[in-house]
Amino acid sequence: MNDREKENREYKEFLEFYHKQYEKEERTEEPAVSANSSQAENADRAVPTESEACEYNTYGDINRRSIADKARKQTKVLLAAALAALILIIVLIVCLCTRSTDVLKGTWDLDGVTAYRFDGKGAGSLNLPSSSYAFTYEIKDGTLAIDFESEAAQDKTYTFTADKNKLTLTEDGGAEAKAFELTKQKN
Repeated sequence: MNDREKENREYKEFLEFYHKQYEKEERTEEPAVSANSSQAENADRAVPTESEACEYNTYGDINRRSIADKARKQTKVLLAAALAALILIIVLIVCLCTRSTDVLKGTWDLDGVTAYRFDGKGAGSLNLPSSSYAFTYEIKDGTLAIDFESEAAQDKTYTFTADKNKLTLTEDGGAEAKAFELTKQKN
């Protein structure tokens, strides 16, 4: 017996088993519509839809084409849902990554005269009563690197800790390191 004959035999056995199961379910759920029953008795019975009716060919076998069509439709729906979920995840990741989570964002007062303003996007300024020095900054691994645009101000690198209203900047300078405590101003 070759593979083709074996497949056909197994398929026929499956169909016989399936039809027996299907007939049992139909007998237990609803009695068959008979020609002798009145129209009132048959009025509440559901008429099979075209897709349900076309699952069986004239010999009572399952129509392979309708099953394959359903499988293709299900595959398309699943692929569309997976694609939509993937797009949603990408959009969420992009939104979360671009949101400003800079702990330094805001204006921090050093001594009532000197204030640092951080915009949360890598730019800021050192504000004094008579002048202001713009800078760019970068936060990496607990360090703050400030690069002033003006040569009049010296670029600095600090290690920092930030609480809700308190910022501590410590200069990188070994034993001679200075620490500065700044307080967040309410805007």
